[in-house]
Amino acid sequence: MDSETASPEPEVVASPEATTFFPPSRYGFLTRQFLVLTHGIFGLGSFVLSVIEVAGVKLFRSRNVVWPQIRLQILLGGVKQTPMICFMAIGMGFIVSGQLLVLKELTGFESQSFAGGTIVTVVLRELGALMTALLILARVGAANVIELGAARSTGQVQALAAAGVDPIHYLVVPRVIGLGLSVFCLTFLFNLLTTVSAYLFLFVQDMDLPLVDYADQLMANLRILDFAVMLLKPMLFGFTIGFVSCYQGLTRVSRLEQIAAATTTAVVQGVVVCMLIDALFIVFYYLI
Repeated sequence: MDSETASPEPEVVASPEATTFFPPSRYGFLTRQFLVLTHGIFGLGSFVLSVIEVAGVKLFRSRNVVWPQIRLQILLGGVKQTPMICFMAIGMGFIVSGQLLVLKELTGFESQSFAGGTIVTVVLRELGALMTALLILARVGAANVIELGAARSTGQVQALAAAGVDPIHYLVVPRVIGLGLSVFCLTFLFNLLTTVSAYLFLFVQDMDLPLVDYADQLMANLRILDFAVMLLKPMLFGFTIGFVSCYQGLTRVSRLEQIAAATTTAVVQGVVVCMLIDALFIVFYYLI
């Protein structure tokens, strides 16, 4: 066939897999995932440093604008979450005391003798702060991602910057501070209600445990370090939720359809970071 009448050869279009830097193998996949994770960690770290810098420089500026936002975040992240926290705390008290009763029935051991120690070890040191943080992350953290993602994708964040308002100062700092204070207060409420409801359930079940003995058990198992842990851990959880949710909402969303993925990522990232913080507290606690 003549070369002038021959049909042209089809154009070869390189597939995305052919242009990728890594080979299409499981090692390439793992490497890509590791780089994505590393990029996310460094991005979140730089965002946290930026927020801390802005908070340190501008926290006491424009009080009439920023401080009402902090009170609003405390209302949304603390006051309005109180009914759910109360429900969870009462349920946790019933669960712990119920397990003590089951243990007594199965073994015949007087489990009321370590009821206070169980509350201190399981609730006050660990589950109180962690369960409160996970609830706030699922409710308030996800809402922050949606709100900030919608604000950025619709141009509201850019409008604030064009008007001379620092978005970090106005949108992020109040959320981080408000969530830190809210999680701390809600954790205190959770621990208190769990401790009281656990004893009330044991009292209703006629377990031989006077209130004075229960209080003595609590004080005997509490250490000075426990009070420091109960102060620092909830605030760190709250700050983490604020940082992660604001980071995903402001920096990872440019279109409305990306909000759902950013919300899921924020929840997963928040859970991982909170668990890592909790693990560090456990290691630090038992090494001292």
